[in-house]
Amino acid sequence: MATPFREPPRLMMCPRCGDVLERVSDGVRTCTRCEGAWLANPTLDQAFGTTRWPAGASAWWRRALECPACAAEGVHDAMTPVLAGELIVDRCAAHGVWLDHGELGRLIGAPNVVELEAFYERLKPGGELPPALVEQRRRRQAELERRQREIEAYRAKLEAEQAKLAAEKQAAQEREAEAERAAERERLLELRTVAQGDVFAHEKQLVALREQVRGAEGKLADSRARLMEIDRQLDALSRR
Repeated sequence: MATPFREPPRLMMCPRCGDVLERVSDGVRTCTRCEGAWLANPTLDQAFGTTRWPAGASAWWRRALECPACAAEGVHDAMTPVLAGELIVDRCAAHGVWLDHGELGRLIGAPNVVELEAFYERLKPGGELPPALVEQRRRRQAELERRQREIEAYRAKLEAEQAKLAAEKQAAQEREAEAERAAERERLLELRTVAQGDVFAHEKQLVALREQVRGAEGKLADSRARLMEIDRQLDALSRR
């Protein structure tokens, strides 16, 4: 008897962090947390002409991840680690390959941020990107613009802080220079007071010396007068 209920779709979970993998298109899923990518065998065959991409020997010593496709079917089988050049990727012979973030880009020679876009160009040259990937691009662009705004705001904040620090430094230098000028003015005023006292003392001494000179000049005049009188008297005695 047919049941009125449909069987819920099986969810594929990220083998790295356990989050639900987001469907990008048939055969391609990604993890929004760790940004790893799952490529199913039909997609590998369409893009590279083989389900054994990337080729490489078994890295048997490496801890294996659980296949997300097997787990979605209720079978918990480990994938086979494969040494592809300098990378170790995880492959399930029955379902596909798991690539950690950046591994797809390194394998096909594309930057990490556009590795899936580069993969779809290989998968469908000149074709439109899947809506999910377009949305990822939109989110990425929005994130870049948000970060750019944050950087610009941070740069403006730094410039404002630097301008504030420069103004505070200049104000401090001006206060220091004013303090130095005030200290120099005070020192010169003290020197002026001392010099003025010396001038007053020397002027007083000069006045006293002038009085002494005038007294000496008076005595000199008296002495000259007596000398002249004595000379006159001597002349008078000589004529007698």
